Amino acid sequence: MSEHEPQPNIPTGLTFVSEVSWDEVMQSWKNDEDTDTFRREYAEQGYDTWESWRSSIIDPLHLDRLTWALYEVDDPLASIPGFRGGPFKPWEDMYYGGKKAPTFAEIVDTEGTDVNTRDKFAEINASNGPTKLIGLLKGASVYIIEGMHRSTALALAAARGQSVSRPVYLLLARTDLAEFETIQ
Repeated sequence: MSEHEPQPNIPTGLTFVSEVSWDEVMQSWKNDEDTDTFRREYAEQGYDTWESWRSSIIDPLHLDRLTWALYEVDDPLASIPGFRGGPFKPWEDMYYGGKKAPTFAEIVDTEGTDVNTRDKFAEINASNGPTKLIGLLKGASVYIIEGMHRSTALALAAARGQSVSRPVYLLLARTDLAEFETIQ
């Protein structure tokens, strides 16, 4: 695959930017979470380092073995509501409403959650900087494995008819896993 050729069978609404290595994906992810809040979170869960904490996602999904590319999401409010939530137990318990890998549009519409009232989602949509997500392409569906709150916030903005003018980028790799194991 050359620098100008996207992976085959990429969903519409994504514009290929470049190929990226796993090391670049991991460094971008780590840089986004290099804050006191995240350090406190993984320490409270018993992890000494960001790498050991995130290995709980990287290892079962074999992220380090995949071929990665960077895409710009052409119209985030049209595309992201159709992306699917990743296999995360806290999200399954709090936001999935018993569904297996719902779309973000379905997450926003799930009764009994705090999506519509939680300040965090409004604050995300108020930010102006570019948004970066990490996802896996399984079949024709994009599953978000990093950026669940940002994706929910964008789907909420779409459901409310709001506009978001910042660019959204997706680091994406195709997975051949038949099923995702739930990640604690």
